Amino acid sequence: MKKLLFIFISLALSIQSLMAFGFSYDVKFSEEFIQKELTKKFPMEKKKFFMNFVFTDPVITLKDNSEFVYLKLNVNMNNGKKINTNTSVEFKSKISYENKSKNLTLVDFEVINIDNQHLSPKLNGLLKVVTQWVANKKLSGTPIYSLNDIKNTKIKKGTALVKNIFVKNKKMNVTVGF
Repeated sequence: MKKLLFIFISLALSIQSLMAFGFSYDVKFSEEFIQKELTKKFPMEKKKFFMNFVFTDPVITLKDNSEFVYLKLNVNMNNGKKINTNTSVEFKSKISYENKSKNLTLVDFEVINIDNQHLSPKLNGLLKVVTQWVANKKLSGTPIYSLNDIKNTKIKKGTALVKNIFVKNKKMNVTVGF
């Protein structure tokens, strides 16, 4: 009896592990594809701190062996009075999967560089903090692809899970499993 129970449990675990690892595939997105999808979402505008922030001209870069997407944006900050500056800001952002909407989104924006030589270091530091905060409020959750677009019935029914997201050979690879 114990042998039969052991065989049954072993068989069940084998089938479960086959299902976990056997039914997955990679969806690959080129830098150009993501760039095209992201460009459709811009310009974006956010009013905060008596300032108007306008994000335009996104340029995306994928770097191999990275979990980040690098994004360069032109940012116009203007309060209608003394402050009116245009600057180029480089961010790095993680790619996240929202299970409810089945969207791949950009989250956790971090300012890497601000190209603004005409401001004092103190104002440049303030600009970095404010721009990062506004980017996380306005840009975080920006969808770059919907897995609903994949013609697979299991994904449509919501049984698919994103197992891994990584960049290899300048392509974003998303491993989807069931």
